[in-house]
Amino acid sequence: MALQLSLIDNKVARRITLSFILAALIPIVIFGLLSFRQVSEQLRDQSAQALRKSTKDYAMVLIERLSLAKNALRLVAIILDKSGTKFNFNELGRDQNLANQFFSLVLINPKGEKTQLINKTDSIAELSKDDVVEIKANKTLIKPVINTDSSTSTLWMAMNLVENHPEAGIIMAELPKGQVWESENTQPNDLWVLGKTNQLLFTSAQDYDLPAEAKQQILSSNSGHFSWNNKDIPYVGSYWKIPMKGMFSAPDLTIVLVQPESMAFEAIQQFAET
Repeated sequence: MALQLSLIDNKVARRITLSFILAALIPIVIFGLLSFRQVSEQLRDQSAQALRKSTKDYAMVLIERLSLAKNALRLVAIILDKSGTKFNFNELGRDQNLANQFFSLVLINPKGEKTQLINKTDSIAELSKDDVVEIKANKTLIKPVINTDSSTSTLWMAMNLVENHPEAGIIMAELPKGQVWESENTQPNDLWVLGKTNQLLFTSAQDYDLPAEAKQQILSSNSGHFSWNNKDIPYVGSYWKIPMKGMFSAPDLTIVLVQPESMAFEAIQQFAET
């Protein structure tokens, strides 16, 4: 017992003991820190990839919705062409999937005169000469109408009334906003849909906007991710540009999804707490 006490009281013995303890603990601490950093980076990459995937998935579903609207408008055009002045849109109510595709329906005759068939509105999209040329080339036009007093825009679709016969006139339809964007399906992410030169077509975020740096980055590339602080809250975002030209006569649309960094990297925080 006296020998043990003498060893503890001895400074050299204490230093040797402490050295052994540190020699054992330091590698464990370093290994733990390196492991935490590596796992954190993996979780961060996975979270960023998940956000990018959600952005692209939403874009693909949006393309599908626009394609369904195109097919529905073509069907209405066929019915209208066959029935002429006897056309009654209420007859389409038997097929709710078809009837619910449109908010407004407008017929433009070869003289440029417009006839509103359903839900008369004062905000009919004005077609430019270039728009008419595109439609006469048997393309389906998508025309955004920017609303300066709200966070949404009206989306119109137009095509030849009779396929490959531009002399028959043009049929136009206003697409329902809720049905087109379906922003509720992106929750808990906030959604932006941007048009040409980052024109705002739709956003589900009401209390903040994308930073100028992110908008500039979106203009210069087709996809990517970004981060920024908004009112001391860090956010992360991902974007993906839809190449519309191959499917419609329309400007490219950019889909942007954003969420707080605390939500995006929640798994890292949980890992740090364990």
